[in-house]
Amino acid sequence: MRLQRFILPLLCGLLLCFLMASCSSRRSRMRQQHRREMRERRITNEDSRGLNGDNSSIEGVVRGSNKGKALTPEEIYQRCNPAVFTVKMPDRTQGSGFFINESGVAVTNYHVLGASARGYVKLADNRAYQIVEVLKANQELDYAIFRVGISDKVPFLPISRKDVVIGEKAYAIGSPQGVNNTFSQGIVSQKRGHLIQISVPIDHGSSGGALLNEYGEVIGITAAGVENSNADLNFAIDIHMLPL
Repeated sequence: MRLQRFILPLLCGLLLCFLMASCSSRRSRMRQQHRREMRERRITNEDSRGLNGDNSSIEGVVRGSNKGKALTPEEIYQRCNPAVFTVKMPDRTQGSGFFINESGVAVTNYHVLGASARGYVKLADNRAYQIVEVLKANQELDYAIFRVGISDKVPFLPISRKDVVIGEKAYAIGSPQGVNNTFSQGIVSQKRGHLIQISVPIDHGSSGGALLNEYGEVIGITAAGVENSNADLNFAIDIHMLPL
């Protein structure tokens, strides 16, 4: 009996200690999870605001009117080509990009440039300028907005006001396989979330180039194509996903 009176309180005490430790461990895990969620949320918010913590729009961006007579392919190329360039990286990889205002602010894919200012751009007339600053970048949406070190005003592309329509004509200017400022055309095949599916040919080096409508306005950033497919499965980032 004496042994039972001694063991019973001991077992109760051990059980109480176990429950308290379990609750403490659970609270600790909940605090850690909360901190992770807050950190991830903060990172996501910083991505959406831009690298400088600023959610303001880019100055000097011009919105197109989508009005008037549609341009011919020749007119689109002549008008838009000077604003498109090749992006050259230190590791010798390359992509495409284009100016969105006269002050040298430009756009490409995140997977081309990343979030750090490095490399340079080579214009259609073979002039080259350093990339000096990344203003906004988002890895998930695959875009980077950056500034080129140029003091002169540059030609730039207007941004379409309207959403794309399936079946409308689409044109791309970029540097597939390093072939600078190649012009190609097709149609908008489908809209898939933040992606525009297109029949316009896309290849390595095209990433970051301008996808244009028949008014010469940007509707997307050419991003990727499905290799070894006969179905023209190519994709661009919807320009309206960018904080412009």
